[in-house]
Amino acid sequence: MLWRLWAFVSAVPVGVAAALAVKGATPLAIAAGGLAAGIVVAALASWIARRSDEPDRGGALAAAASTGWLGAPCAAAAFF
Repeated sequence: MLWRLWAFVSAVPVGVAAALAVKGATPLAIAAGGLAAGIVVAALASWIARRSDEPDRGGALAAAASTGWLGAPCAAAAFF
């Protein structure tokens, strides 16, 4: 269950960076972008984990989602 939370949290910086790329994005749109990205990645990781025969597949997907943190400096640079 913890890996679903990690997949969600790891995708938030990518969603924020994508929302910041839109010209004239409001703070609400930026927050919605982060939330939407987190929901999509967590749902995708859960779906793939259910379809897999390997019990640790969800944890592996959450670890792969950690690359989303690479979007955090980009989002910070665009915001400031």
